[in-house]
Amino acid sequence: MALPISGINSFGVDLFAHSTTTAPETTGKTHGSDPKATGIHSERDTVKLSTSVKAWQMKEEGKSISQIANSLNLDVKTVNLYLGIAQTPPEIQAQQMKAQGKSVNDIANNLNLDVKTVNLYLGIAPTPADIQAQQMKEQGKSVNDIANNLNLDVKTVNLYLGIAPAPVESGTEKGLNSKAR
Repeated sequence: MALPISGINSFGVDLFAHSTTTAPETTGKTHGSDPKATGIHSERDTVKLSTSVKAWQMKEEGKSISQIANSLNLDVKTVNLYLGIAQTPPEIQAQQMKAQGKSVNDIANNLNLDVKTVNLYLGIAPTPADIQAQQMKEQGKSVNDIANNLNLDVKTVNLYLGIAPAPVESGTEKGLNSKAR
């Protein structure tokens, strides 16, 4: 006797849409010892889950986004896409951070953006010094020359030009030797 089995799991996938299972005959053998007698055909009765369904399943099991990404060899953005989790665009993040009282420089550093881009996102017009620094750079002037000419700090000119500051070496401080004395 054939019993149609159907059901929708919590992911909206009809797991048994393409197969039916026959009830095993009573032959005196233990259940599962003879695949032909039990009606089990591993190739036909196996359901392969898509990566997105696996991601949903893992999320329902309580795994974090990063755990899911690592387990499925995906990046976090792809997992978020599969799960329908929207990412906050940097424009909105910049506006939220400004509303929290963060400076433009802090926002630029936190979002890994240059100051000009953050100013654009926040609707802040470039300053005359910013415009002059850009023009002088296009004329081939060095950052030091621009800073001296505009009476600005070199770090400020770098920010105007969108030049990232040099990374600080860990374990050392300015003017101190890292060796123990």
